[in-house]
Amino acid sequence: MTGRFIALILLAIAAPSAALAQPASVSVTLPDTSGAFEGSWTYRSFINDPNASVEPNNLLFGIAQVVIDEDDTGRITGTLGGSGWSLTISGQAEYGQDAVTAKFQGTGMIGGEMWAYDYFAYLSPTWDNSIDQVPALIGAVVRTAPHGGAPAGFAAQFIAVKSP
Repeated sequence: MTGRFIALILLAIAAPSAALAQPASVSVTLPDTSGAFEGSWTYRSFINDPNASVEPNNLLFGIAQVVIDEDDTGRITGTLGGSGWSLTISGQAEYGQDAVTAKFQGTGMIGGEMWAYDYFAYLSPTWDNSIDQVPALIGAVVRTAPHGGAPAGFAAQFIAVKSP
């Protein structure tokens, strides 16, 4: 009798439960025309540290405002900067079937030194069933020129959220 009881428990665990709902089919929408990067974005970059005990504020690498102009060919120009500093950005947007991306470089003289950073961003898709979703860029940045004693090659991740 005990064996049957254990077998029934195992069967109940292994069998899918009607009470557990299957995930709903969700879909996302990507823009299929140029201009998706156009506008003003609030930018935050973060140091890549796998230590989960590090406080999030201690991972902050940079904060900036990004202003992007995009022409009909996907050419990107604009600025990325904050109080007392600014980089001029230029690059290209790509509108693919599975992703919308942008690759651009930011350069500028800051404190008498040339700063140069390369950026690669994915435009976050729009969830078709989302509520109040704000467009976001998700990407990676690398310092391409040393400055202030900091070496070239340092990489970080970033999120930029579109401003109203």
